[in-house]
Amino acid sequence: MRVSFLTCCLVALSFSGVLGAQERVEAPLVDKQVLPEYPADFKSFVVDNARVQLIVDPQGVPFSVISAPGLPDNVVQALSKWRFHSDRGSAAAAGRSVTIRIPIRRTIGEAIEGVGRFWHPSRRAVDGAFASAKDLDDARAATLEQDLASVPAAAPEALNGRLSLLAYATSSAAPDSVQMRLRQLLWLAKNMPTAQILGAPLCVPHPPAPAETSLFEEIRQAWLAQLAASPKDPPIVDHATNFLRFSDPEVAEKAAQLALEETDRAAVFLGDLYAIAALGVTAVDPRTGYPSAAGEQLPATPFAQKARTALAKTEDVRLLFAALSVVSEAGPALAKTGHVPAGYLEFCQDLLARATTFYPETRLQCGTSPAPSAAPQRLSVGGNVEQALQVKHAPPSYPPEARSRGITGTVTFRAVIGKDGVIQDLELLRGPFALYKSARDAVSHWTYKPTLLEGNPAEVLTHIDVKYTLNAR
Repeated sequence: MRVSFLTCCLVALSFSGVLGAQERVEAPLVDKQVLPEYPADFKSFVVDNARVQLIVDPQGVPFSVISAPGLPDNVVQALSKWRFHSDRGSAAAAGRSVTIRIPIRRTIGEAIEGVGRFWHPSRRAVDGAFASAKDLDDARAATLEQDLASVPAAAPEALNGRLSLLAYATSSAAPDSVQMRLRQLLWLAKNMPTAQILGAPLCVPHPPAPAETSLFEEIRQAWLAQLAASPKDPPIVDHATNFLRFSDPEVAEKAAQLALEETDRAAVFLGDLYAIAALGVTAVDPRTGYPSAAGEQLPATPFAQKARTALAKTEDVRLLFAALSVVSEAGPALAKTGHVPAGYLEFCQDLLARATTFYPETRLQCGTSPAPSAAPQRLSVGGNVEQALQVKHAPPSYPPEARSRGITGTVTFRAVIGKDGVIQDLELLRGPFALYKSARDAVSHWTYKPTLLEGNPAEVLTHIDVKYTLNAR
């Protein structure tokens, strides 16, 4: 859904030529570079070298921005002041795309918020898949899979149907259930490798039995091919490492390391990988991602030893806290199944001691008993917050200059909505600079009904879209 639709009855001047230039990435020729300003007391921070794509008009002025990490207001203001060599005489008169890197300072608390892989944005999609799977039995599942064979891959029902089958097969005891699950994973890897659900624990199969080895290998080869074609594409790295972290930890490690400069999430993938290898985890719960099986003691394999050494030395707080989040949750989770490896507690305590040197305020703990009930964690929502949850919504005003120039488009924010329903943080993901301030000013004042997680109010991390459209009278 779209959170806001803003329509003004004016004759539209198309900027599709500018936006269509996004596929061309050129070396930036900078005339003026402006770095973000920060308060003098902003001293304890982590630096993201964000990769940002700018659409630049023929005069060298930034027109719009696209960024995978959210951009704080001070960074957006700085980017709007950049200037590039004029391109008025080129064939791409409508504009060009340039890619730059700009440092973004983030507090350590902000950098590690929700850093574990447990709180994946597709959590609600996973819950929805299991809910829809309740309507299936073996016969219905077989019929649905047969029917889906003739559905185009791009059709919404193709993804929804595959997810229902995936969830059903995961919880079914039918003889064909494991192969059914693998068949859905193979289809997704080949046809929808960037689908967000593929980063969820639902898409991590257990080590295959002999009868399933061939199909498992097909999926493995599909992900290796995807990595070879797009080695630094964040969704591909996320989804490939999610699948390969048990069967091919060295490959997953290399993929995450290659993507470290492209996305800060790569450090999360790497921390997760090192944690499960160091602990000897062999399976995760398909709903929560928490470890569900491990060996009797910490493994002594070369990769496990490498992982423990890396965690003992790393200066990357995201990597460290991603690993610690896995390890701290592994104790209680594995205790439920009787699979806590010998040496777990000492390893966790060493990791926690190192983490607290960077961030003493961490709430992560070590032990095999569930931690005392705490305030619900932040909930990631893979899409826009439902409009029905809005309590206060004031539409933005159309900036006069943008309207006179016929500028249209969508401004997309990464938003944190507090437990009280008030917007706590807004960062720009994409949109024209001319529309940014208007959209930000409006959204900053929107309020929502509190979102409940396990019956308690929780923070929500989501996306909010603000559309600006010019309609002919």
